[in-house]
Amino acid sequence: VGSSIGETSTGARFVAVANASVCASSEDGITWTNRTMPSSDNWWRVCGVYGKFVTFARNSNKAAWSADGITWTAATLPTSRNWSDISHDGTYFCITCYDAAVCAISTNGVSWVEYAMPNSQSRIQGNAGVFVSSNGMGSGTVTCWSLDHGRSWTVGATISGASLGLGNMCTDKERIIMAGELGSCYFTTSHAVSWTAGGTAAGLCYGLAFGNETFVLSEAIGPPANHFYTSADGVVWTDRGAIPGGLSGVGYLAFGNPGGIERFVYVNGSGTDALYGSDAINWTATTISNQTWNDAAWGGQ
Repeated sequence: VGSSIGETSTGARFVAVANASVCASSEDGITWTNRTMPSSDNWWRVCGVYGKFVTFARNSNKAAWSADGITWTAATLPTSRNWSDISHDGTYFCITCYDAAVCAISTNGVSWVEYAMPNSQSRIQGNAGVFVSSNGMGSGTVTCWSLDHGRSWTVGATISGASLGLGNMCTDKERIIMAGELGSCYFTTSHAVSWTAGGTAAGLCYGLAFGNETFVLSEAIGPPANHFYTSADGVVWTDRGAIPGGLSGVGYLAFGNPGGIERFVYVNGSGTDALYGSDAINWTATTISNQTWNDAAWGGQ
């Protein structure tokens, strides 16, 4: 899930998860070190908050948590499902599901309880005690929101004609942004009761993050393909050109402040390529181990 501004803590580092027996952590976004996971699985999304990281594996009942992004402990989800995304609302973690109308919630990433949702949901974002989720498969995006940490859900607005299911969500603590498959961006400041259309940023959003007063996304299918875009408000987006090094837009963004230095990181979806930079315009290349990477997060928020 998209990563947003955080404060330093004992687990203040970046973590990237992969379809592998390892993840990778970095204290500065520059040097990445492999860390052993509890099992070799398709670790799909990762959420970092208050120094703790939680991740889960697709098509399984497996989860894992870490107090520092280095040492990982296995956890068990209520049911083996095709779990889709994870976020935190300030108190609870919540995992959504691609193929069932359920979610799983936890205060600590260790013990999980399953609750019903109005429909299956592919993306989720938490902010200040509220969860907002979306399922954009088909001809419209159905959104939902929860005010009780994922225990009960209310159907929000349906965004007709928007396909956001393979896009991403993030927050600047005031609004929640969705960016999706058809280059459409939307934001809400009223849970998911109503959504406001932003500008067309790109063809297919993969990475999405907020930091340094800037939303940043990577897009994979243009035209133009494999570009970064930035926005101050989620409405007006600026094309920042091709992702350096000819990297694919199928990658994952996170923002943190290691050592008090504000920094974005970008982990390419496969291979050994990663980037870091402070303004999402000027990037420096670095390397990470050769894996199929699925997500990245900062753990200091």
